[in-house]
Amino acid sequence: MFIMIKINLSKPHFEDMKRISKQLSKGHPFLRVDFFDTEDKLYLAELTLYPGGGVVPYQPKSFDVEMGRKFHVPCNLND
Repeated sequence: MFIMIKINLSKPHFEDMKRISKQLSKGHPFLRVDFFDTEDKLYLAELTLYPGGGVVPYQPKSFDVEMGRKFHVPCNLND
């Protein structure tokens, strides 16, 4: 027996999340921005500068190498 439950998955601050994420990530080749979103307020939770926090290897190793070649981190962020 299945019980159908209606869940509201809307994000009341989704447009704000996109705007803030774009502002914070400007000048970074990668930046994951995490939020806590409540009905009343939006909270910034965490900023991550590298996929997987920079410590999770991709599998297979050949894919890790391929992605690494495409990911450029400038020595000077003004470059």
